[in-house]
Amino acid sequence: MEESKIIVALEIGTTKTCMVVGEVNPDGSSAVIGLGEVPSEGIRAGCIMDGDLARLNLSDAWQLAQDHANVDIQSVYLSVTGEHIKGEDGHGFCYLSSEHDTITDEHVTLVNRHAGELELPAERIIVNSETGTYCIDDRDLVYAPVGMRARKLSVQSHIIHGKRKPLQDTLLCVRQVPLEVEALVFAPLATAQLVLGRREREEGALLIDIGGGTTDFICYADGNIVACGCIPHGGNSINKDIMELSPTPMTFAAAESLKCNQGNA
Repeated sequence: MEESKIIVALEIGTTKTCMVVGEVNPDGSSAVIGLGEVPSEGIRAGCIMDGDLARLNLSDAWQLAQDHANVDIQSVYLSVTGEHIKGEDGHGFCYLSSEHDTITDEHVTLVNRHAGELELPAERIIVNSETGTYCIDDRDLVYAPVGMRARKLSVQSHIIHGKRKPLQDTLLCVRQVPLEVEALVFAPLATAQLVLGRREREEGALLIDIGGGTTDFICYADGNIVACGCIPHGGNSINKDIMELSPTPMTFAAAESLKCNQGNA
């Protein structure tokens, strides 16, 4: 009998470090079976500033998640963000002959590979490469072109990349726990997979995720990612503004409480 699969997601955020354990059953159904969440220390705007503190918080979240889910966690999918992460389009295309004008899996693989061939400076690495809609003969937009007839097949991808050092710092922190990293995922991309359906992406949607130290965004049009990135300001920035503008001395905790209980936007 096929067994259930355990998938673990990890986010090391400015305000909290969170590990979520999911179980995917053989019938395709899934459920969250565990959660480990602790306040973060040593993180600023998505980047690790104190590796020892960040690793200690991560170890605590890991233990909580294991206890809650009653499983042994050895690897995670790591959510990343930061002002250094950028996105840009990649394009790939190929021509079909008049004798063999039916699109095959090989044609799709070829245009996807070309779309993902982005030349980056040595200090940057690719985080995610997201394939958008395919275009047949520069006219028809489709999601599954295999089996269709065409003279030209093209595709637009969105390549998300970031600076090597901060990403490697985060990877090192996780591996020293020790945990293996299955893959990196840009945080708003993961959120969009859950929040936005295909129709919303086709009609156009801008998703904004305001965290403690960063504000992440991702924008879709015609089913394709057209922009994404991260701004190094979040809820903590508002707290600091409240503290500075207060006529009397105010603690960070008091500013947080005022923002959450009395704030109106």
